[in-house]
Parts: sequence; structure tokens; C-alpha cells
Amino acid sequence: MQDEPPGPPLSPGAPVARPRTDLTYEEFMARRRRRVLRKYLPAVIAVALAMFFGGKPAYRAVRAWQARRLAREANTLIDQEKWSEASRRVQDAYLLRPNEPEAVRVSARLLTRIARPGEAAQFWEELAKLGPLTRADRRDYVSCALAVGQLNVAETQLAALAALPGGADSPTDWLLTAELAATRAETSKALDYSRRVMGAGNRATSRERFIASLLASNLPDPAGRREAAAQMTMLSESDSPEALEALIWHARRRIAGNVDPEAPSVSDLVARLNRHPSSRPIHQLLALELEMRIDPGAHDEIIGRAIARFGGTADRDTLARLVSWLIEQREPARVLELVSFDRSLESAELFVSRLDALGALGRWAEVKSAIDSKRFPLEPILEEIYLARALAKLGDTQAGENRWRRARQAAAGNADRLAMIARFADGTGAPAAAEAAYRDAVATAPNLRPAQEALLKFLNDSGDTPKTLAQLRAMIRIWPEDRGLQNDDAYFSALRDESVGEAAATAERLFREQPTSLPHRTALALARLRLGQNTAALDVFRGIIIPEGVAQPSTRVVLAAVLRANGFDLEARAEADKVPRARLKKEERLLLDAAIK
Repeated sequence: MQDEPPGPPLSPGAPVARPRTDLTYEEFMARRRRRVLRKYLPAVIAVALAMFFGGKPAYRAVRAWQARRLAREANTLIDQEKWSEASRRVQDAYLLRPNEPEAVRVSARLLTRIARPGEAAQFWEELAKLGPLTRADRRDYVSCALAVGQLNVAETQLAALAALPGGADSPTDWLLTAELAATRAETSKALDYSRRVMGAGNRATSRERFIASLLASNLPDPAGRREAAAQMTMLSESDSPEALEALIWHARRRIAGNVDPEAPSVSDLVARLNRHPSSRPIHQLLALELEMRIDPGAHDEIIGRAIARFGGTADRDTLARLVSWLIEQREPARVLELVSFDRSLESAELFVSRLDALGALGRWAEVKSAIDSKRFPLEPILEEIYLARALAKLGDTQAGENRWRRARQAAAGNADRLAMIARFADGTGAPAAAEAAYRDAVATAPNLRPAQEALLKFLNDSGDTPKTLAQLRAMIRIWPEDRGLQNDDAYFSALRDESVGEAAATAERLFREQPTSLPHRTALALARLRLGQNTAALDVFRGIIIPEGVAQPSTRVVLAAVLRANGFDLEARAEADKVPRARLKKEERLLLDAAIK
């Protein structure tokens, strides 16, 4: 038997370790747990700390990636014009990560494409704070800013576009510049940039050339209008959507009595409206209306053709187009022949058209009865509007006013619906209700330019110069750099003989900035006339020719007054004879009367 290998001597007090075989199972597992904890606990703690401090960034990174993925999907759907699906993806992306640039960008892009510029502009502004904007971003931002009257924002973004490599040297940028200039009443600049787009050929899209032509056609320059008409004729010769819009533009101008030498013939317009690949009943009815305006004696025959062609259709939309057109042609009795009460219950369009026809025939009791029957549930706002009209026509003025108020209450918080109520009230002879609705729309969205301009136009058309001036000053407080508003403020101040010194200083500055503007010349001449500077007022009009159909009545009134103040009585009377008095405000009529007495 071999000896045991020698080991270290044991000290007297050292405990003797028992062999593993001497341990119970419980003791063995406890020892193992202690060893595992000593070995792995530091690593476990390190991993836990890493997860705690690094988990949030990782979680945020995952959400940002998901938001970007949804934004890409939404962009594809927007390009395909699948608006509902795109909207869902956009909402999901934005909710996942509201400060993810791509989620904000796609939100702004969708709102821009579906024509909600006010909301879109807010998202473009938010995106600009998150990082640099692309060229496409800035162009969309400009278009939205122009739509809601944020002219300084539009100007800033156009300057940023010009600073990019290549500058703002494309038809798209020229068109945006033209739109900004036109909004600011800088007519020469607007026409110059519109001409660049119209003359760009294939560099510009058909849509860009169409919009540029439309813009030029509304500027007070006869040569520009002729160029616009020629461009519309050129655009109308294809099968594109813009061609159809150009045909509609020409047709409506002929119906309004405007004969453009550059336009297609009436027979050509009628034929092309009917055969365009995208032609629909609404366009074919427009062609019939064009025939009717050219040959008024054929009215009954053309109405009969329209009814024979579309009256027997089973398609509700086509029938709704026809009856709406018949009301426009002052044929309400024919509408009632086509649309019985029971037939009108098939759609909102038919029901409303029947109400319009009954109203046109003065059968207001039947209008009220049809609504009170509750056979067709009209939208609450429309119900209140029609009841307001019916009650007022039936002599219950107070009840009618209450209904207008209830309509505004139903539309509370929605500027677009309030504006719709205002237009309806204005068109049906309820000016007090119209003004209240316009003011509610402005109060709902004070920074929305279209709402403010709608109220301004209503007040201006009503001839109430104190209210018009007050509205102008309210708008200037929101858009202090707007030259058009500044010039109008100077003109109305001088017209009312209020703060004329300030008005003259403003008009002098604006005239120096844009000496070719007739509105600027008019405001300056009137301000100088009020200050007794008669010769200086006449100097404003020296050396210019005012073509017929270009100047506003206000310009001819001021010119007549200035001529009379300088002793040119015959010339003053000749100018006064060109003024349509029905369009003048009280103060302008007084000024004109003083010029010819």
C-alpha cells in the first residue's frame, strides 16, 4: 500500500474541510448558489444597468424607424391618390413619433395635397424647426403660405429657394413668385413671371401654364390678357385635364359676353366640350348653355334637348346635375316635373334642388312643409338655412333670424362652414346674418387669410366704408407688411378724410416702390388732393394712358376730381361719364358730384 502524498501541515486551530461526499444535498445546492452569485452577479448587474440606461434610446430608435417606414408607405399612397389609406398611415406615423422629421413631412405633404393649407402650413413650420427643408418642401410651404395669406413666410421661403444651388430658376418657382406678386398687387412683376411660365414650353407642365394663364387673365393689362387667352387656346388642343379646364374657361368667358379673338369659335368649343375624353354631363350641359347664350331664341329648344338627353337617366348624380343646371337657367317648373317629392328623397342633391325650385316659384310653405316632414334628414346646418329663408319669406322675420343664429351655432368652430352660411345668407338677401357668419368665421380662424378677405369683400361690396376701413386695419395688424392692404388703408383713409397725412406718407412710399401700379397712383393722388396739393395730385396721372376696362371706378372718380381741381372741367366731365355710379361708395359719389357740378 502506497503512502499518502505529503500535504501542508495543519495548524492547530484550522477547521478540517469535509469531503464533498460528506455534504447533504441541501448543503451542496446552497454552496453552489453562493458560487454562482459570486461569479455571475456582477455581470447581471452590469447588464441590468445597461438596459436601464440604454433601453430608452433603443426604444425611441425603434419607434423612429417604425414612423419612417409608415411615412414611406404614406408617401407612396399619396402619389397614388389613395387619400383614406394615406391618412391612416400618416396618423400612425405621427402618433408613433411626433418629432420624427419624416412623420412631420408626410403630414404636411398630405394636408397640402388635400387642400388644407392652413393646417399644412403649421406642419411645414414645425418641420423647418426640426431641420433643413428640401426644395420640394419649400415649394409646398410657399403654396400653403400663399393660400392662407402668410405673405412674409412665402417671401422668406422663396428667398431660401433662390439661395439653393441653381436658384429659383424654374417655371414652378416663377409661378410661385407670380402668385405672391399678384396677391400684393404688384401687377407688373406678376405679369412678368406669368409670361415666363407661359413661354417656358416643355419646361413647364400643362398645369403650371394653365395657372399662369389664369393669373395673367385676371391682371389689369390688356396685352397680358390676350396672351393668356392665346395660351388657353393652345392648352385646349390636347386631351389633357388642363385642356378640358381651358375649354371651360373659354366657354364661361363667351357666356359672360367676352369675345377673345384668340379663342376657338363657339362651334369648336361646343364640339370639343362634348368629345373630350374626360367630358361628363356637367361639361355637356355647359356646351348647351353656350349654344343658348349665342342664340337666345333657341332657349326652349335647347332646354328640351337637355331634358330629353339626361332627364330619363337612372343615375342620381346625372339627374342632380341636370336639375341644378335647370335652376340656373331659370326653369324651376321643369325641375318639379322631373323630380317629384318621392323622387327627391333618393339623395340630398335631389332633395335640395327640389327645395330650390319651390323657393324660386315662391312656394315657401311647401319648402317648410317638406323639411318639417322629416322624410329626408337634411344636414342640420342646411336645414336651418332653408328654414331661415322660408320663415323670412313667410313673414316671420324673428323666427328666420333665430334659424340663422342656430345655423351659426351648428357650424361653431368651423370657419369653412361659417363662410358657407355667410355666402348663402348674402346671396338670399339676409345681409345681417351674412355679416354675423363672416365675423364668426374670422373669430374662429383669425390668421386664416381667406376668411378675413371674405369679410373685407362683403363689407366693401356693402358700401360701408367705416366698417371696411376698420377691417383693413384689423388685417394690417395681422399682416403688417402687406402692401395691398397698406394701399387700401391709405385710399379709404383719404376717401373718408381721416389721418390724411399718414395716408399720404404711405401712398408716397408705395408709389416709389411700384410706380406702375394704378391703385398706388390712385391712393396717392387722392391723398394729395385732400391735402390741397392739386398740382402734385395731377402730376401722379401725367404721362400715363388708362385703357378702357382696366381701371377700377375709384381711379376714374379720383382722376375726374383731380382734373376739376386743376381747372380741366371738360376733361373731368368726360372721365366722370365713364364711371358706373351703381358701383360707387357714398364718399366716391360725393367726390364725383363735386367734380361735375
